[in-house]
Amino acid sequence: MTSEKIQRFHTDAAGLLYTSGQTGLDPATGSLAEGGFEAQAEQVFANLRQVLASAGADFSDVLKATVYLADMDDFPALNQ
Repeated sequence: MTSEKIQRFHTDAAGLLYTSGQTGLDPATGSLAEGGFEAQAEQVFANLRQVLASAGADFSDVLKATVYLADMDDFPALNQ
């Protein structure tokens, strides 16, 4: 899987960047990151960092982020 497959975004006329549907897929293998929830969450943010960088942005430019969890027991691990 190439990095282009994780770079899903849209920039509107005002220059705002929209991205959605990021998962814990490792772009090198095309598989979910091994190591459970924490490893997959780290992979999601690594993927998002790459998407932002490809658009000339970084996390300091993010206005809003929404995270959906399948299990609320993972919430503390997400916030570490």
